[in-house]
Formats: sequence, C-alpha cells, structure tokens
Amino acid sequence: MPIKRGPTYSPIRTYMRAIGISTVKNIVYNTVVIMGVLFVFGYVPQWLYQYGSYALFVSITYLFAEWTFSRPRVELRTAAILTLLTYLWDAFIMILIWSNLANKNLFFTQRFTIHLVFFTLHALVMFFAWYNVRRMKVRMSLAEGLES
Repeated sequence: MPIKRGPTYSPIRTYMRAIGISTVKNIVYNTVVIMGVLFVFGYVPQWLYQYGSYALFVSITYLFAEWTFSRPRVELRTAAILTLLTYLWDAFIMILIWSNLANKNLFFTQRFTIHLVFFTLHALVMFFAWYNVRRMKVRMSLAEGLES
C-alpha cells in the first residue's frame, strides 16, 4: 500500500492566490467606501468618517487575510512576503480605481503618511490573521467563515 501524501503547494501558486484574494478584497473595500462617500459622508463628522474608514479597512483586511492564510504551512517568511506583495497590489489597484473615478493621474500625488498608516494597519492585521490561523489550525473557506 503506497504512502498517501498531502497536496504540495508551490510558492508561486500561493502568491498568485494571495494576489487574487487581495483583488477581491480591494473591490469589496472600494465599493463600500464609495457607498459611504455617497450616502454617509455628508451626515457624520469628518473625524468619525475617517476613523470609520480605518475600522472598515481593518475588518475587511482581517477577513480576507484569514482566507489568504488558510492554506496549510504558510511560514513567517512567506507571510511577510505576502503582506508586502498584497499591500503593493492593493495600493496599485486602489490608485487605478480612484484615478479613473477622479479622471486624473493620481500616481504622482500620493502622500507617504497615508500609505504609512495603511501599511502599518495592513501589516498588523495580516500578522494577527497569520498567527490566529496558525494557532487555531482552522482551515475554512470564506463561506464557512461567514456562516459561523
């Protein structure tokens, strides 16, 4: 009787999967932000809207980070590379979306402090999700996570 081994995962497949999940996350986040701009922005104070957008970013990033790290045996080095890769991809897609909506080139008008805040939040949330998935050894899909 042959020894049955688990599936093998290539690093490239892991990175491409993370980019796909990150793209879905970015579309969901930007859709909610655009709906917030259209329907909520004028009715709440600016500081409340800004902190609400930070909380929204953290919660959506955590949800999709758990999905990203649900693959078995994601090591810390791979998690760090995934964190940097997904943030750069998110920033690129977000700039493309908002450049299209504003009808101007926003690639040259980015502010470093905003990117530093969002990268810090992104890195903390990604590390916490990686640690939580690794600690709990829970392997669930996004749909199973939303059901529970």
